Amino acid sequence: MEYANVYAKGSPQSLLDRHPQMGLLFKDSFIRGRGQDLLVRNITSAGSRRFFSVAKRATFEQDIYAAVLTGLVRDDLVVQSWRNGAGEKLAANCSRSYTVTHADLVKLSLPERRSITFKTEEDHSKWAVAVDRQVFCIASMNRMVVAVAGRDWENAKRFGELHRIARVYATYEELSRDPDVVSDNGKDVAYVGSLHPDHYPTMKLLLEHGKHVLCEKPLTMNRRDTEDICQLAKEKKLFLMEALWSRFLPSYKHVEEAIKTGAIGDVRYVHSTFGYPMGSLSRVFRKDCGGSVLLTLGSYTANLVLQAFGGERPVKISAYGELAPEGVDQADAVVMEFSGGRLATFALSGVVKLPGRGEIVGTKGTITLHDPFHAPTCVEAPSGKFEMQLPPTTVAHNFPNTAAMRYEAEEVRRCLRE
Repeated sequence: MEYANVYAKGSPQSLLDRHPQMGLLFKDSFIRGRGQDLLVRNITSAGSRRFFSVAKRATFEQDIYAAVLTGLVRDDLVVQSWRNGAGEKLAANCSRSYTVTHADLVKLSLPERRSITFKTEEDHSKWAVAVDRQVFCIASMNRMVVAVAGRDWENAKRFGELHRIARVYATYEELSRDPDVVSDNGKDVAYVGSLHPDHYPTMKLLLEHGKHVLCEKPLTMNRRDTEDICQLAKEKKLFLMEALWSRFLPSYKHVEEAIKTGAIGDVRYVHSTFGYPMGSLSRVFRKDCGGSVLLTLGSYTANLVLQAFGGERPVKISAYGELAPEGVDQADAVVMEFSGGRLATFALSGVVKLPGRGEIVGTKGTITLHDPFHAPTCVEAPSGKFEMQLPPTTVAHNFPNTAAMRYEAEEVRRCLRE
């Protein structure tokens, strides 16, 4: 078996006993070699359903739908795809026995006479549907972390080994100079998750070497550096985004839609609290590390406010706080006033646990984002309850629900493709 990205595994022992070679997969024991450009397998389920499994390398330079799948299903196909490596839509192909047509827009009919129309570029996976037969195809996602760099070589090395990352660098400079890493093919991107003061110089280094950048919040430590780095990205014609992952969660999309459709009327008040003891995270209280509870947690509370008020800027901000021994804030209370007397309040703490709940109050009702409000799996609105399913993961995470960061990654990919 070729090396593959396997994110989750599980099997009853009885199945492993019947198929000993499957145990190699569970031990991450792969045969590494040249392999075939195209591999097609027939699979029949216990219920006598027939499946085709198709895998190809980049060296298979034909379109897999027109060259392979139409022949397997013996029917015309409507597909969502793009040319191999070219980032282009798949053109209609009428030169073979069966046609392959690209779908620009998809309209789904839902219960209660509702429907959703979306561009296929917004879908994270590739698919195909047969025109006259009950056959569909769906492609697995293929995302890889190809390199990692860190301030501490040993930590970077351990991280690389844990996640099977081929290239590990001791400095960001080394990574930025590797022409085969995060290249300018329009698809790859460098993620910056270093300490706050390191964001600006690291982003600048990567942008100057032609790399797209996704950087953790806060983007920089001050307005001057933020304006400078945004200007550099524009000059280089490169992608730059602050990694505020809450905005791309299905639960936040639901909140956005509820506000947009007037489900709670006019928004008048927003409130949230976010806090927990951060004694184990010494960087939060150290000035040299860019420490600050506001910089660490405040982006989430501020984002909820700005999203609820449609990005409008407040007319007045009043803030109160408690300082840690080194002079950085360890607790904050903020009141934001908007036009027309609308208000928003939030409280933050790195000392005590605060309820991680958010509320958006309108003239017709309230939207409640349950704990943790910045990545909620449950949102309640007058129209009902929305529950977000987390992507499956077998990896332990430091913070709640961070497996859902994949939605942010998919948004970055969508932006780069457009």
